[in-house]
Amino acid sequence: MNFNAETPTEIITPYKVVLIAIISNFCHISDGRCEKVFDISDFGDVDREKKRKFYMSLLSWTYRPEGCLKDILQGVASFSKVLHNSVVRSLQELCDSPSGDDIDIFFSNFSSLFADPPFTRTLQLEGAIALFGRRLVLNYERMDYSQFREIQKDLTKYCAILLESKKSARYQHLMRASSDGFTDAEDSDSIDEMELESQSEMDSKSSDGSTRLADLKSSDLKTEVKFVDVDALDIYTSRQADFFCSKQAALIIDKENYALPPDKLQSKISQMLKNNPKLTEVHYLGYLNCLRIKEFCGAVDHLLTYFNKNAKLEKPTSEDASDFLETYECIFAALHLAQFYYKLGHKNAALAATREAVDLCQLAGDTRCLQHAMCLMAELDPENVQLSLLDHQLKPTIAMKLYPLASKALLRDATKQAMTGKRPRSIFTKLAANEALARSNANQSLNLTGYAYKAALWRLYGKTQMASLFCQMALSNHRTGYQGYHSYSWQPNTSDIEISLCHLCEILHESGEIAGSQEIVQHLKHRFPMGSEHSKLWQVTELRLKHVMALRSCKYSEASQAEIDLVAFDESEAEFRKAERLYISGDQVKAHDILQELLQTDFADKPNDNHDLRQCSAELRCQIFMYLGCILFDESSDNAAATHYLLKALSTAGKHYLHKFLVKSKLLLAQLQMYSSCFNNAKRTLQSCFYECLTHGTAMDKCCMKMVEAKCTLFANSHPTVSDIDEAIAVIEKLNCEFEKLQDLHKRKDAAYYLARLHHKKSLLLKRSQSPDPTVLVDAVSNRNKFSSLFKQIDSVSFSSPTILLI
Repeated sequence: MNFNAETPTEIITPYKVVLIAIISNFCHISDGRCEKVFDISDFGDVDREKKRKFYMSLLSWTYRPEGCLKDILQGVASFSKVLHNSVVRSLQELCDSPSGDDIDIFFSNFSSLFADPPFTRTLQLEGAIALFGRRLVLNYERMDYSQFREIQKDLTKYCAILLESKKSARYQHLMRASSDGFTDAEDSDSIDEMELESQSEMDSKSSDGSTRLADLKSSDLKTEVKFVDVDALDIYTSRQADFFCSKQAALIIDKENYALPPDKLQSKISQMLKNNPKLTEVHYLGYLNCLRIKEFCGAVDHLLTYFNKNAKLEKPTSEDASDFLETYECIFAALHLAQFYYKLGHKNAALAATREAVDLCQLAGDTRCLQHAMCLMAELDPENVQLSLLDHQLKPTIAMKLYPLASKALLRDATKQAMTGKRPRSIFTKLAANEALARSNANQSLNLTGYAYKAALWRLYGKTQMASLFCQMALSNHRTGYQGYHSYSWQPNTSDIEISLCHLCEILHESGEIAGSQEIVQHLKHRFPMGSEHSKLWQVTELRLKHVMALRSCKYSEASQAEIDLVAFDESEAEFRKAERLYISGDQVKAHDILQELLQTDFADKPNDNHDLRQCSAELRCQIFMYLGCILFDESSDNAAATHYLLKALSTAGKHYLHKFLVKSKLLLAQLQMYSSCFNNAKRTLQSCFYECLTHGTAMDKCCMKMVEAKCTLFANSHPTVSDIDEAIAVIEKLNCEFEKLQDLHKRKDAAYYLARLHHKKSLLLKRSQSPDPTVLVDAVSNRNKFSSLFKQIDSVSFSSPTILLI
């Protein structure tokens, strides 16, 4: 977020003078320039964790409008006793000054730190603490003498306990111990006790005039520093509001389930705007909050209000600057509107806003914004926007150091080539260029995107092992070093992570690990809650898995409900799965009509609203061809027509390098050849896909291939012996157990049908033999009866014929 609000003015209070004293003494001690009355030899031994806590405490103190001196000194003492005593000495000198010269010298010395190189390294001039100090110095330089005399009086009251302790014996003991460099540990502890006791007296006197509080011990210095929960405040300063807005915006973008709920966040936004209407960044936070729940009117209102107020806050010095500022604000407003419409699915409105942004960029001569707008336009309308990958996208973006845009252009071009059936070699060459771009610029997020994209491509090509490997690489790369947009401590939830998890979930499900896939779905639900920006993908994945399991279990009502829910995400896929359900449930005529309609047309959301027709994707065409071949064979036993469609599926899969559907098509073709009594051809077809199926095939494909192979071997032998039948029975019984693990009733029914036939044939052969073994004969008859009853039981809930084996 780019906020153009006015720079907040720091009001100088005694509390902030104490913070300046802490920062100044810390810089001097870190550089070794502390006065010799203190021994700073132990300061360098402070561990990194302790320093980190002190930095966080100091940062939180600068965000507070006020604070208690006791708490501040206690936090400093828990970090370093040397720094604590140095700060106490500086404050005592400021309070004891008879005139205002010492405080003037104090601020002058502090302002000189910003010009001294050793101190600039410690201060980190672009950090929040250095900016806090600069604002105080600038405000102090605008004051007159009477004003900083009032500051000194307020500081004296604020640090009254230090003046009292100076007159006491404790102060003398403190100075003696300081000059000795804290060589005696007992002296050091006694000093801490006396200081904290005095601080307790001061707090008691300043609050209600009662007796002093109980003495604090040196062990109290080891307590953790308490931080202010900015999310729980009711009234915010300007910087607290900036911090709250940036934190909540980063959470919404990176990790939405950790952000405040939409209703609570909206009430916070309303309260902040009521207390301070000039906080323009709150409107942008309101826009992001409305975008979470798809609230159209509120999001547009907050977004336009944010840009309008930003334009009013700027004060151009000339008329030309005013025109440029107005154009600049309009460009970003148009780009944000385009992205907003695109996220909500209004592509026509998004394209119109993007074209307006392109016109404004050309008018203002802003080439960087123009590249952003052209990248968005190429994503919205890839068919009509013809941009050269090298000349119009890569060279300008790399020259402007817009590496994410260059990566998007490479991935978009690779996607286009993959969908049109280009060779995988050229596509992975582009992905290698994207990986080189990410590594040359140390951009971890581009590496993560490249791994997720490679996983998706390998899965498209049917190489499940490689897809699983790159999914795990993406997840591992995410855990090791990728940070959020605002460099907060959490790891962001990006779409690349969700893509990798969803692919891994489907790979596990296809390999037979159904319980593992369900665990990943539950993790996705928790990590990307319903309604968040990246929740659509896991919802589609969950619906696909539900539909597959419902069809396997013959729960057609659940499958129909999954199809209805899937319409909101992908209408074409929902129609195809409806045809799949109708085919398996026995209504093959309606399934044939739906598949033919899908094969010819596929309605798309075009920018001109004419609903132009475009051809189905290659994956969908392969599946349609396979189902059409099965329908024609089951309905009319028309082997020629069925073979025609299966060869079409085989050709399409080979043309687009879809090895997954290549294996499925060959298995169906081998089954068709087997039923046509072409056993040798069937075996050769199985042999051609044997290696690919065992290496990268799904668990169902492997079982189906073994089933078809066992049938071919059995049917090719016209006079099988008992030993041949026993071998076939052993293979099919193992496959029946695998089908039971996969929870597929149709395959179990098919296995039970052939097992009953084989046991019946075995019993007949045993009866015809001269000396049959009665025990073996009884077992064959009992097994025949067992599998016959299993077949009848499954047939009562399913409607498929025994010839259906695949898909």
